[in-house]
Amino acid sequence: MRRAERYDFGMTRVRISLALAVLAIAWLGLQAPASAAQLQPIGSFTNPVFVTSDPSDAERLFVVEQGGRIELTVGGTTTTFLDATGLSSPGIASGGEQGLLSMAFATDYATSGRFYVFYTGTDAGALHVDQFMASGDTASAGTRKEVITVPHPSFNNHNAGQLQVGPDGYLYVSTGDGGSGGDPGENAQNPSSLLGKVLRIAPDSDGGYDTPQDNPFGNEVWSYGLRNPFRFSFDRLTGDLLIGDVGQAAWEEVDFDPVAAGAGRGDNFGWDCYEGRHVFELTLDCPAIGATTQPILEYPNPNGGANPSSAVNGGYVVRDPSVCELYGRYVYADTYAGQLRSLVPALPDAIDDRSEGIAVPFTTSFGEDAAGRVYVASNGSVYRIVHTPGTDCPTPPSSDTSPPALTLIAKLRQSIGDRRVDVTARVDEQAIAAVSATVTKGKADKPLFDLPDLTATVQPGEDEQLDFELKRGQARKLRRLLRRARHLDVRFRGSAIDAAGNQGAGAEVSARLRR
Repeated sequence: MRRAERYDFGMTRVRISLALAVLAIAWLGLQAPASAAQLQPIGSFTNPVFVTSDPSDAERLFVVEQGGRIELTVGGTTTTFLDATGLSSPGIASGGEQGLLSMAFATDYATSGRFYVFYTGTDAGALHVDQFMASGDTASAGTRKEVITVPHPSFNNHNAGQLQVGPDGYLYVSTGDGGSGGDPGENAQNPSSLLGKVLRIAPDSDGGYDTPQDNPFGNEVWSYGLRNPFRFSFDRLTGDLLIGDVGQAAWEEVDFDPVAAGAGRGDNFGWDCYEGRHVFELTLDCPAIGATTQPILEYPNPNGGANPSSAVNGGYVVRDPSVCELYGRYVYADTYAGQLRSLVPALPDAIDDRSEGIAVPFTTSFGEDAAGRVYVASNGSVYRIVHTPGTDCPTPPSSDTSPPALTLIAKLRQSIGDRRVDVTARVDEQAIAAVSATVTKGKADKPLFDLPDLTATVQPGEDEQLDFELKRGQARKLRRLLRRARHLDVRFRGSAIDAAGNQGAGAEVSARLRR
């Protein structure tokens, strides 16, 4: 038996992501030749910074221009959908990292016409998400209603700027840490601040918003510890979260949190205690690096922070089946490097990070339409990523419809002397297992607390031991209860998924605790 590599995900329940298996295993080693994909021109625009489509009609493509306009392209014809350049109280502050930065559509857009935009305001650079109403192919600036405003008073950089409707129907918003360098406001590591975060809100139809009750900190914050997550996305097939977080002077990073880990729920991505996987500024309040969600990819800034230097621009996991050579791969670029790159999302490290041999000079953003087609805005133009006619595609993995069988095995009585309880995972085929542990009290199994959930790749015939660590305070509490002869158990629950994405039945086992 070998001990599983430990990943602390902090899940509240066992949720397995298809990406961990389908991408990390089934597509492992299937490499496309450079330039197997190509860029198909869509049109030229004035400082395009985001691309998306009508959620019910992928042929209606919207291009957000930094200066304050949204252009609508249908069948090769482009018209102005929204002109917000004349907004006042506040207006749009544009230039540098500021401007109209993205848009997203309400889930009922087809009937309501409601959509949202993100912009930096002339009110000292505050970050604004406002609602507008469309009528046919246009939207009036006069329909604006405020949804959320985040003060950003000190500096004009690090505004982030992504809007994305998540798989759960909530609106997710990325914000930068407040600007300058080194996060002087110490915002990113403060869950009470709305800067340096991914926010999760439920916009009201008449403006304003509600905070989802299951947000991890009781406020709008979903994820924290981010510097300038200008672009993030959800894998449209799996719901996994990927973030391109712009580094300071040394390291750019791509972050990945699968649905199995909560898709970013409560995650601390480390800034400004850490830049990538490296210490940046340790204080007494900084968590150990192992307690943060570390990037699956980092790459060095070749100029040590000189401007221009490096700035990662996050993209999307390609789910366009016509681009077979990139299907299941996450595409991204560096704004200044000028090359389209892709990788396979996996934990703890991305697989097969590579250049696609496609020039994308001064990349400003990626986008995705309702059909899963992926776009890139580069140097004033917008392109769609397409398959190159006449080139071959990788052979897809063979069909497999049989789910893995997971068995959990635990000692019936376990000592907490070393502040650790463990369970063994066993499978009948290679699979990724995720296991949760709950300490309970009494014959009714009243829950006391959950332990951080673990996941591991398990091979058939090789049992994997997963060690759950008790905090010192938890161990002290259990020892006090055990001295009173209390009935204490730990309940392990797990599930597994194989390389073809088949999820097996859940497994469960319990153990009695002793001192």
